[in-house]
Amino acid sequence: AMVLPFQFAYKDGEPDGFDTRWLWLTTAFFLSDMILSFLTAYTAGDMEADAGKFVTSKVRIARNYMQTWFLNDLCSTLPWGPVASSFSSDTTGSSSTVQVAKLTKIMKFIRFLRLMRMLRLAKLAMIWERVEARLGSLALKQSIALFRVILVLVIICHWNACIFWMVGQPKSLFTEVLSDEDMATWQRLPHWSTVSRGRAGEEWSWMEKAPFDQYIFCFYWTLGVMRTMPAEVTPENNVERIYVMAFMFFAFSAFAICIALITQTFFKFSERKRMFDDDMAQVRGYMRNLRVGGVSEKLQGSVKSHLRHLFDTRRTHAKESQMISFLPPSLQGELKYERLVGHLQSKLTLLADLPSKAAYYIADICEIRDILAGACLSREGRQAECCWIRINGRLKPRSSDVIDMDSLIDAKATSSEITIHAVSPAEMIRIYNAHSPHRAPP
Repeated sequence: AMVLPFQFAYKDGEPDGFDTRWLWLTTAFFLSDMILSFLTAYTAGDMEADAGKFVTSKVRIARNYMQTWFLNDLCSTLPWGPVASSFSSDTTGSSSTVQVAKLTKIMKFIRFLRLMRMLRLAKLAMIWERVEARLGSLALKQSIALFRVILVLVIICHWNACIFWMVGQPKSLFTEVLSDEDMATWQRLPHWSTVSRGRAGEEWSWMEKAPFDQYIFCFYWTLGVMRTMPAEVTPENNVERIYVMAFMFFAFSAFAICIALITQTFFKFSERKRMFDDDMAQVRGYMRNLRVGGVSEKLQGSVKSHLRHLFDTRRTHAKESQMISFLPPSLQGELKYERLVGHLQSKLTLLADLPSKAAYYIADICEIRDILAGACLSREGRQAECCWIRINGRLKPRSSDVIDMDSLIDAKATSSEITIHAVSPAEMIRIYNAHSPHRAPP
C-alpha cells in the first residue's frame, strides 16, 4: 500500500536492487500467509451445522479458504513483473513487437492486483478490537488512537504525492492507456513538473530533480493543499486543474475530520480530570458562600480530600459505572469477586482452612466502604460488629490491614483489641459478623 504507489510514480523504469528484494520478500510473505490459511481454523458460519464453533477439519478449512480469500490472495501474491518479463522474452521477431508493447502495458496495470491485499485490512479491524480489549491504560489507548489518525493523514499525503506526480508528468502510468495521437497531444501540453523555474541562467524543473526530492516536495505540497493552496507550483493544464480541485474537495473534508479526531483524542487524555476540577471549583464556591466567611479550613480540607479520594478510586466521574449498572446481578457479582479476591486471599488468613469456593461466597456478602479521614474503625474494649480489610488509604497503627478478623470465627461476641483510626480517606472492605445488628438476614 505504500511501496507500490511509490514505485509506479517515481520508479517507472527498470527496477533496482531494492525493488527486486522487496518484490520477492513480499511474495514470500504472502505465499506463507496462503499456506497458513490452509491450516488455520475458522469459526463456522450461520449456514453450517456447527455454527459458532471452531472448525479444525483440514478439508473444511481448505474448502472454506478456496471459496473466500483464495482467489484474492493468489492474484495479489503472483509476482506480475517477472511473469511479464518471462512472456516478453519468449516472443521474438519484428511481428511480435507490437504484442510485446501491449503486453507490457497490460502487465503494468495488472501489478495493481497486488493492492488487493488491502482487502485483508478487514482482518486488522478484528485484531484491533482484541488489542483494545487488552489495553488496560486509557492513556495508552488514546495514544494509539492519536497515532492511528496521524497515520491516516500520512497515508493520504503519500498516495496523493504519488498520484499528483504522475498526473503532472508528460509520460506516466496513466498515459499508457492513451492512443499514440492522444499521448502526443498530452505531451505537448504544459505540465507543472516540466515548467522551468529559478533565475535566468539557473533554470531548473522538477523533472530534473532526484526522485527523493520529487517525492518530498509532492508530500509537502499535498499537506499544504489540505490546509490552503501552496504557491510553489500551480496546475498548468485543465487535467491537472480538475484533479487538484477534486482532491481539494476531498482534502478539506478529510483534513477537518482528522483534526477534529486529533483534538478529541488529545482532550480525552485529561477529560476526566478537567471535569473533576470544574466540579471541585463549584464545590469550593459553595463552601465559601455557605455562610459569611465560608466554612472552616478544616472542614474544607476534609471535603476536598474525601472527594479527591472518591475520584482517585473511580467512585465518581467514572464512565464505566453507568455501563456496569446495566449488567445483571450475576455478572456484577463476578466482577465484584474479581476485584476483592486478591485482598481476601492475601489478608484474610482464615480462608486458608476453607474450600476455594468460600472466597466467592464471602465476596458476595462484602461491602466496599469509603471511610472519612479521622473515622474510628474499632475501639478497644467495645464489641466488634464487623471485620475491616484495607484496600487503600492509611490507618493508625499502620500494620492494621485486617481489623477484628476473630469476630468472624468466634461463636460468641468478641471485643476489639485495639483502637484504629483512618489517617486519610480509605477504601475498606466490611464484613459483618453473626452478632452484628446491622447484618442482613440470611
